[in-house]
Amino acid sequence: MTEKGKKIAALLVVLLLIAGLALMIGYQMNNASADQSEYADLPKEKREILERLEAKHQQFLNVKEKVDKEGRPAPKPPEPIKTEILDHFEDPIDKKEINFVNGWISETKGQMKGRVVEVGVGALTNDKTQGVVLMRIWKYPSGLLEGHQYLTPEKRGAVKVVDYEGLDLILEAEDGFKWKFNVPSGKFTEMTDQTKTF
Repeated sequence: MTEKGKKIAALLVVLLLIAGLALMIGYQMNNASADQSEYADLPKEKREILERLEAKHQQFLNVKEKVDKEGRPAPKPPEPIKTEILDHFEDPIDKKEINFVNGWISETKGQMKGRVVEVGVGALTNDKTQGVVLMRIWKYPSGLLEGHQYLTPEKRGAVKVVDYEGLDLILEAEDGFKWKFNVPSGKFTEMTDQTKTF
């Protein structure tokens, strides 16, 4: 081999060594960047699970808050209301006019305007023989939509809610007389053999 051929062969060997070294460095950098996570010391399966969870958490943090038309944060949807008889009912608006015995609360279930209906029952302050039903309808998120007051058809003392079925309340007066009160219509029905609606 001539001197010129030896130089070319040496140059080719050096170029191959440089190319090989460059490939090895690139491969190591690629693996190093993949293993730079805080979970690099864990087994591959656990590392992948934790990295996915981390990515989801970061995605959750990056979600923009929902806003209304004016750009204010949109109100969160309300919690569901449990339908139940309330042992204590307090209505600061009419507290001076009505002595409340108990109450009841429910979602309107699409049968009335608004979202929630709240009923307080008892007797008038100035006439303890006159039973009364105070109904408040609430709309989300604006607040009180409307209120109604119903007097029992007969003066039999304060009434209390003793049971309910859907939006029908069973009211019992002090003397034991019972009415069914239909919340959407505001109508009383006597709970006797001969049914009368008021």
